[in-house]
Amino acid sequence: MKKINIFPLTVQRGLVQVAFYNVPAAYGFSPFYQVFREFGVKLKFFAHLGMDNNTFDLSFCLHQSEFEDARASLEELFDAHGGVRMAVKKGVATIRILGPHFDIRTRVSGLIYGALVGEGVEILGNSTTITTCLLMVAEDSVEDALRGLRRFFRDKQKR
Repeated sequence: MKKINIFPLTVQRGLVQVAFYNVPAAYGFSPFYQVFREFGVKLKFFAHLGMDNNTFDLSFCLHQSEFEDARASLEELFDAHGGVRMAVKKGVATIRILGPHFDIRTRVSGLIYGALVGEGVEILGNSTTITTCLLMVAEDSVEDALRGLRRFFRDKQKR
């Protein structure tokens, strides 16, 4: 199979995944964004995970050092509303795939998932646009993920 050209894979390590579960819909996103703004947090990944019974779940990915700075304020948000749970997963990384044109190549997403599953990599999060796929994986599985992805993709600079 001919490899698909992409821009160089970008990996960010040293990240933490923070998830909030059962956030009241009336609470909204604003309190989280206020904490992030206060501490200068630059989110690397964000997912709104649906709404049920007037609650929703959020998942963020940020640098370990930024999380440690903002942790107490984030925990206050979670303590302020009974029933909200906060979960933290350290040792997370993101891998950005840029350039395979997901809009015109319908099988590209399947190749990505197949490559990662074939290497035993658990996908913790995924966000896909027309030209970019951002994957969140455990940091200790990055090399396996890259090996699997490079079976199907070729970095344009490495021809």
